Amino acid sequence: MGSQEVDLSLNVNNISYSLKLQSRVTLLDALREKLGLMGIKKACDRGECDAYTILVNGRRINSCMTLGTNKK
Repeated sequence: MGSQEVDLSLNVNNISYSLKLQSRVTLLDALREKLGLMGIKKACDRGECDAYTILVNGRRINSCMTLGTNKK
């Protein structure tokens, strides 16, 4: 059973992006692999190191533990 693709709109540092993601892609992977934003580092991949912490609507989140298609 394949993963469903979802349309996603992101605003990163006042730049708008539109992309199509598989529903299982993390926000970390979307930022790095789809948008080429390498400033966010990939380290433990378990959310323990805080290397992936980003701000989403003023809240700190671990981008490695959040699906890119999560609507919060």
